[in-house]
Amino acid sequence: MDKAALDVIGVIRSAGRPSRTEFDIERISVEGALPETLDGTFYRVLSDRQFPAHLGPDFPFNEDGMVWALRLKDGKASIKQRYVQTDRWKLENEHGRSLFGRYRDPYSDEPETAGVERTLANTAPLVHAGVLLAMKEDGPAYGLDPVTLETHGIWDFHGTFRKRVIAAHARVDSEGRMHAFGYADDGLFARDITYYEISPEGRIVHEVAFELPYMNMQHDVCISDDYVIWAVSPLVGVGDEKLREGERFFAWESTLPLYLCVLPRGGAPEDVRWFKSNNRFISHNLNASNIGSTITFDTCTSAGNAFPFFPELGKPFDPTQSKTYLTRITIDYERGAKHWSDAPEFLSEERLSDFVGEFPRIDDRFSGKAVKNGWMLRFEGTRNAFAHVDLSSRKTTVHEVPAHVVMQEPVFIPRTPNASEGDGYVAVVMNDTVRNLTDIAFFEATDVAKGPVCTLKLPLQIRSGWHGWWADVSETTKSISAPAAA
Repeated sequence: MDKAALDVIGVIRSAGRPSRTEFDIERISVEGALPETLDGTFYRVLSDRQFPAHLGPDFPFNEDGMVWALRLKDGKASIKQRYVQTDRWKLENEHGRSLFGRYRDPYSDEPETAGVERTLANTAPLVHAGVLLAMKEDGPAYGLDPVTLETHGIWDFHGTFRKRVIAAHARVDSEGRMHAFGYADDGLFARDITYYEISPEGRIVHEVAFELPYMNMQHDVCISDDYVIWAVSPLVGVGDEKLREGERFFAWESTLPLYLCVLPRGGAPEDVRWFKSNNRFISHNLNASNIGSTITFDTCTSAGNAFPFFPELGKPFDPTQSKTYLTRITIDYERGAKHWSDAPEFLSEERLSDFVGEFPRIDDRFSGKAVKNGWMLRFEGTRNAFAHVDLSSRKTTVHEVPAHVVMQEPVFIPRTPNASEGDGYVAVVMNDTVRNLTDIAFFEATDVAKGPVCTLKLPLQIRSGWHGWWADVSETTKSISAPAAA
């Protein structure tokens, strides 16, 4: 590996150093003026082991979940960070050491772990029906108090959730209904998937179970007014035998096609329709919308595998095929096949931006609607840039920082609760690996090139995380006291 590549790895690792730190910080220093119209909380989930892995170095997907909450009110900010106290975290905390083994590998666990839920709740936050959910795709969601970050425990949606898995990502529509799913409930490498519609009050009111063409990392979902859409990408489970032999749980499979799976909202298993394309990678989706049966699905896709930690078995990872681009796929539900073996090709595809990006986000209030604005994190180099994409004009605007600063997923925050789509700010966490400090910068959402309107200057470095969520104060169960006056 050449020096430039090693330098990039060094910067990213520096931003991701374990911290094992729970903290509260009041009266955060602000460079510029924090908009006084913002009244709510910016949440992020990250992974951070409380104890070193007892089987040696591992990768961040297999580390304890940590949540932080940045409270904004009256132009002031405070932040707190807490571990998600999963059953796994509690057991290891009680024993004072690591007990669970490799990523999604129960065969590598210590005997004391028998019967204990092994999910880490370390991937994505979402506030719904007054509860902060911390989610990861290999187990149930955990519920937390959105104010104190106290862990309530495994969340069963008021007794209506009877399976085990809620995947990492879900969507909330404009009427407050949450659209979630789980997969591999029937076994480590099972091909089942279940869709859940959850009422604004937090109860499952509709669920549909069906089968996937192969067991894969089924990470994200999209909705439109009338449909639910999944990309089924061939990052596949290696199977029980390979796992026992020491292979990682997932591996890229270059011989399998990419599928899109579409379920009408309110539909039944027999209403699922399938579409397919050539082998390629999809992990995170931007958005979807539909006019009649015609669906547009905006997602980040690459020609080959984009996860170097899950290479194809027996082959090295190929970085030349890993660049992800925002792409619009168009399909017609009425032309879909009832079984994946008969799936037709997509109607059309269009690259929306030449920016190499991932972790795409929209104004979440408009999930499932045709939107004009999207944001992405640069997914090459040290991830030291993010972009705004005007989905109408196809214009991409980039904000870039020095290479020693590692940016994280941009999250949209509306200027006011009733602001129009895209009218607001984008919050971006930035880890400066020279200063060893974290800043949180706020940009005008549709004019990111001019730089931040303000920057919160934290007195420590927060470990790089995965995903974030903004919740207006009205979305939490109780009022959150404002940060203390300076």
